[in-house]
Amino acid sequence: WYSKIFTEHLTRPDARLMVIGYGFRDEHINAALMKAIDRGLRLFVVDPLGADVTSSTNLVPKTGIGYKLTPLEESLQKALIGASRRPLSSTFAMDEVERQKIERFFID
Repeated sequence: WYSKIFTEHLTRPDARLMVIGYGFRDEHINAALMKAIDRGLRLFVVDPLGADVTSSTNLVPKTGIGYKLTPLEESLQKALIGASRRPLSSTFAMDEVERQKIERFFID
């Protein structure tokens, strides 16, 4: 039931999702995200790896021979409208620039 509701909300017109600290390793969630991205979902990622967070799921490192983007990485690139590598604790405590990036996600 939760999966169904999750997918329904993500696939709504103009849907947005802020992803905080998710490593993109759950195939069921990733499948729902990729389906929603195909329907227009836009993402903002907060993670120490920032926009590169899905590259950690690629079996071939970016600098490796034969590297190419996985379908998940391609989807994320298409949907990404922002990212932050900073911890939320410092963002809200003292980092005005990062805080404004996050605020724009909710306003725009």
